[in-house]
Amino acid sequence: VRDFTEAFVDLRRSFTEAGVLETEIRVANLADSSKIDNLTHVRGAGLDSGRACLEGTRVKTLSALRDWINNPKLDAPRVLFLLGGAGTGKSSIAHSIGVHSRDRRRLGSFFSFNRTFQAERPPKYVFSTIAHDLANWNPIFRHALADVLHEQGDLVGSVDIAKQWVGLVIEPLKKVGLVGPVVVVIDAFDESSSADAPGRLLLLKYLTEGSKELPPNIRILVTSRFDPDINAAVYHDDDDHPHISHMVLDDNKEEAKPDIARYLRHQLAPGSAKPKGGLEDVDFELLADKAEGLFQWAATACRAILEKPSGRTLKERFYSRLGPMLQGGPSSLDDLYRGILERLFDSRDEALIKRFHSVIAQILCASSPLSVESLDEMHCLATGAEEDEASLILGDMGSLLSGVYDKTTPIRPHHTSFRDFLTDRDRSLKWFVDPAAGHPVMALGCFRVMNKRLSFNICRLNTCYVLNRDIPDLEFCLTAFVPQSVSYASCNWKDHLASIHPSDLQQELTRFLGEKLLFWFELLSLLKCVNRAAPSLEAALNGYGVSLIVVIDSFVSDSDSRLS
Repeated sequence: VRDFTEAFVDLRRSFTEAGVLETEIRVANLADSSKIDNLTHVRGAGLDSGRACLEGTRVKTLSALRDWINNPKLDAPRVLFLLGGAGTGKSSIAHSIGVHSRDRRRLGSFFSFNRTFQAERPPKYVFSTIAHDLANWNPIFRHALADVLHEQGDLVGSVDIAKQWVGLVIEPLKKVGLVGPVVVVIDAFDESSSADAPGRLLLLKYLTEGSKELPPNIRILVTSRFDPDINAAVYHDDDDHPHISHMVLDDNKEEAKPDIARYLRHQLAPGSAKPKGGLEDVDFELLADKAEGLFQWAATACRAILEKPSGRTLKERFYSRLGPMLQGGPSSLDDLYRGILERLFDSRDEALIKRFHSVIAQILCASSPLSVESLDEMHCLATGAEEDEASLILGDMGSLLSGVYDKTTPIRPHHTSFRDFLTDRDRSLKWFVDPAAGHPVMALGCFRVMNKRLSFNICRLNTCYVLNRDIPDLEFCLTAFVPQSVSYASCNWKDHLASIHPSDLQQELTRFLGEKLLFWFELLSLLKCVNRAAPSLEAALNGYGVSLIVVIDSFVSDSDSRLS
């Protein structure tokens, strides 16, 4: 009996200790997994299958890229730069490669830069986003990354590009033996920031010089225009960077022309039979010739033709909307943009052109895209205009801007080349728009929106004594009770504080600090943007002669009134 009892006690102790050990291991694994989930990563910058090439187009280019991805040689390039001018279809090819790789479970990460979202997608978040994506894609990499983060916990919130490259990408990859190609796509590198920005220079450095550290099965596809820093990095001595290569889309115009013709038919004549009033073969050939290898030219032309079809046949719209551009030789993107604007707006009407410049400047200077509804509200509050000027200007610009047909959809250019055209005086001439001209209107509009709409418990929560993370349906409450104009103004008013500002701005700022400061803090907390409070107040203190005493006094007075 004694021997049995002792054996039983030993067995129970072993079982308990094993259970405790397993529990500790599980807790540790959960902690490490939580660190991976907390890595800074960008949402909304991933693969969009809807932007892939039309099936049957770009066959030669896509085949060459797939051959590179599947090249088994140990000295095959790890990084390939796909270069081309604006509108040549780089992004569509990138998304096609992304779809092809995803369908074969080879896509580790996809990161798309966008000039409209530069603030949300800076270079310092690229490697942490790639690591986060790779961890979600492959459990072996996830385990290796967890080991690194367990040893180097400071990597979780790091924005040091050099540390991210080594700690989040190279070290985990060296710990695992992934079989087969692992594809990472970085689209529109040229839209990441200005060419001399330190973050961009560092990112490019590690994608080129750092390529020799990558395992031989890693394939990183980078698309970009021909910017000077890209050219300097890509057109190098092979001995300097033997593991990078490049492909130039502009060299493939012969491939592009029949593909553009196919795309035009798909968009303008999707059926097999030609309808009455449809386009003839010669019309499609004319459009394809005018496009000169630019898919964006073809896409913009199609939108211009298809827009507002009521009362006119396709052929009538074809000639009435693109007629002037169809004469003479090839037509550039700039010619197309200029022609569409001249058709939409009478450039001899000075009041109309002034309104055009004002509204477009608002769009171009916005820190993130705003809807027509929000643009109208901010413009009317800032200028006192009785008309919804944004609606009036943007209503017919669907061929150039997305979101114009829905009051609540953010407005953005269909292609960054349109933004480039508008902001280059030599190219756009009378259509030139200076984004800086939009800041005074936006700054005044932001403060007047906040002074009008910010209030206590803006989300109408049942209680204020609950942590934000424990609030049920918080996202729904923010959507239901906080207009886009208010959330935008609260998070971004600092970005519009220009050296020259409307005379009423000081008065609106003083009212905001005196009456709305606590409400602003509350909303920033709910939006997870509290980190924007200090830089914003600092900008107000430094640039607008606001005394720190005034801010503190406003805060204390407002707090006392809330408590009482």
